[in-house]
Amino acid sequence: NLLYPYILIIGNSECGLTTSILNNFGNACSRTQRYEEAACVYRRIIDLEPQDLSAYVHLGNVYVEKGELVAAMQEYQRAIAIHPEDASLLYNLGILYDKLGNTDEGVRTFRRALAHNPRLLEAAEKDRDVSAQLLSRAKRAGSFHDREFGVWSEEKSRAYVREMRKEAVGLLREFYSGAEDAACGAIFDP
Repeated sequence: NLLYPYILIIGNSECGLTTSILNNFGNACSRTQRYEEAACVYRRIIDLEPQDLSAYVHLGNVYVEKGELVAAMQEYQRAIAIHPEDASLLYNLGILYDKLGNTDEGVRTFRRALAHNPRLLEAAEKDRDVSAQLLSRAKRAGSFHDREFGVWSEEKSRAYVREMRKEAVGLLREFYSGAEDAACGAIFDP
């Protein structure tokens, strides 16, 4: 790979360049279907920043494009270890499990994604990568997954938002009254 020495240099923190620049470069390689270069860049980002979620996701996406589904699954699993509640990651991992023949694990993972973002079910109905079996099993499990993962009704969600607003308003009032007291004290009590 001709780019690898440059990536090592570019990714050197002494050069003053950040992983976001490398990430942009990797994305450009991926968009132009230069998957080997993109994978090399994302691996370098991971070397520099092992907690960089996007590098694992992008590397997984590159492996999907190359047809290396097991490698893609491993990268998505590493990303989920960093951010276990990321609905998009869980969605993609569920699809990969299903494609690799482990539909049961695919359904479990897919349902976890839906628990964090129920709107993904709409997207799944239009997504050609989602098998009919995975989709129908996820739909059938709807009421079960509500109990298992605690998905709230719209009414309960609205009540929670109202309660959080009240709490936020109270905190703001408390903060500003304290700030006013401090400002007045600084002016009148030299």
